Amino acid sequence: MEIGINSSNGDLKAFKDNSLLFYSTAKINIFNRIIKVFNYADILVLELKITELIFKTSYKILFQNNDLISHVSRISYDDIFFDENESLKKRFNNRIISFNWNYCYFHKNVKIAQVKHNTKKYPCIMELSIEEKNLNFLDQILIHILSTRIADPNDN
Repeated sequence: MEIGINSSNGDLKAFKDNSLLFYSTAKINIFNRIIKVFNYADILVLELKITELIFKTSYKILFQNNDLISHVSRISYDDIFFDENESLKKRFNNRIISFNWNYCYFHKNVKIAQVKHNTKKYPCIMELSIEEKNLNFLDQILIHILSTRIADPNDN
């Protein structure tokens, strides 16, 4: 399954077959970023505060709608922790050797999804590929991408 992630007016939006799944907005100042992730019906599912200090970034969950998403216990740039003891880890592909910014998500050291940056097809800036058997992780992956990528000033 392919999911497109687009950038529009500073927001990120995730689409499947031209149907909106989630989108995120950001309020950014010098020290903090307040990120809000909404579902297709404009209902807030997650709000977090990202604080950047020299060589350290912290993520604090301010609100989450547990009726709509699995409980997220912690988020970092590379990880999302949810439910009881579940987590997904982001790993870059050959980032040191080249300028390849593609990455994969792993669950218990098993690759479950891949994110490719798309430089040719504007406004689609990323494409998420996930197999049907891993769709139970789709919401967590999209929330992680929409939370951490909108917070990256190099992307917007």
